[in-house]
Amino acid sequence: MPCGIPELGVPVMVPLELNHTEFEFEQSGLLYLDAELDDLFIDGLNDFNIVDLNVKLLQLQLDFKFFFNGIKTAGNYHARGSAIGLIPFNRGGKFGFNVNGLTLDGSIKLALDGDKISVNSFQLRPTVLSVNSNFKDMFLLPLNTFIFNRVVEAVVPAFLRDNQQQVAEYLEGLVKPPINDVLGEYSLQDLMDMIGGEGPSLPSSC
Repeated sequence: MPCGIPELGVPVMVPLELNHTEFEFEQSGLLYLDAELDDLFIDGLNDFNIVDLNVKLLQLQLDFKFFFNGIKTAGNYHARGSAIGLIPFNRGGKFGFNVNGLTLDGSIKLALDGDKISVNSFQLRPTVLSVNSNFKDMFLLPLNTFIFNRVVEAVVPAFLRDNQQQVAEYLEGLVKPPINDVLGEYSLQDLMDMIGGEGPSLPSSC
């Protein structure tokens, strides 16, 4: 993970650095957030335990469950929206966001088309124990910024817990297309050779 896997389009992930990403989040009556995040620095992706890993060869399926102790994110934001349905905002600044006790429970199922392999389904159900939100200067009044961060901390774990199917469908649509774009360049034999140390090699050190 510190080196990534260039052959498969996987970037360096410890830490993971992203130039730009966008997302929209809504929890009716509590929080609406339309945000752009820049200069992201994400650390802690290597601090995890494998809770369960089950390979079903005949079904070409892998069931998994990982537990991440803590993931820390920092960067710059520009966001608009409203908190608790009453406090509008349209601001930018620095932010920190920590996820504590992240569980990723899911499965990935592959499909074969001749000698090519693709992801047929990707199910991922994330839950978190808690989050720490620290968006700076979200409002002119510090008290409103404080309230906003506390609302985020309350809403995110509950949203993930109560909307697992919606979250899983969103993540599948986000993750599956780029994975299949990468896999389209390789045959099943290519991937087996990589795993076995033959053919196109994966990096062993940075």
